[in-house]
Amino acid sequence: MSRRARAYVIEQSARFVESRRPAGDRRAAVRPEVRVWYNPDLTNTRFMALSMLAQAGLMLGVVLPAAAIVREKQEGTIEQLRVTPIRAHELFIAKITPTLVICTGAVFPALVIMTLMGVPMRGDVFILLILTVVYLLSAVSLGTFVGAITQTLQQAMLVGFFGLFPLLFLSGSIAPIESMPPWLQTASLASPQRHYVEIVSGLFLKGAGLAELWRQALALGAISSAMFLSAWLVFRRRW
Repeated sequence: MSRRARAYVIEQSARFVESRRPAGDRRAAVRPEVRVWYNPDLTNTRFMALSMLAQAGLMLGVVLPAAAIVREKQEGTIEQLRVTPIRAHELFIAKITPTLVICTGAVFPALVIMTLMGVPMRGDVFILLILTVVYLLSAVSLGTFVGAITQTLQQAMLVGFFGLFPLLFLSGSIAPIESMPPWLQTASLASPQRHYVEIVSGLFLKGAGLAELWRQALALGAISSAMFLSAWLVFRRRW
């Protein structure tokens, strides 16, 4: 509101000065013109569409591997797998690979939907796919961690959503990061969705590349590596 009030006062002052200018004064006056670069229609459609893309990837990446691992426990097949020659890392890869492939492939239908909604794609699709895989690794690793420490599907869903909601609220999709207290702004750096929202916003709306998004990509890679390593250690110990 303070920015709007300031802009209104400046506009009214300029109009007053213009109205008091003598009729014979032909000097050209400077007329400021506001141009909105990345959201010319001043709606939240584009940002919300990109936020939903990031949120869907996070939720699917957590829920699918967690449900797949817990289902093995509930049906008792996890005990049968333990007596087979299969090793822990082979089962670990087998549980995360389908989710990565499906969620990454879902980017292409999402691009079609974004186009129909009027969201432009100005960046490189290849970079989008690479960074999406890195983002999904963090979500899948969290889902694997949840599946390793829970025994039933209900427990997995409760624990999964318990971890999802803080990541969602700290991502900037619900409330701007700048409006949060300083300590929450620092805590939001641990949310992979925050960095991915900045990445897709830069790629779709601004045509940014790795030269502009390397900080977000590096943070996303660090989060994904830490969460993936933690999930692997827990999974291997439970195995």
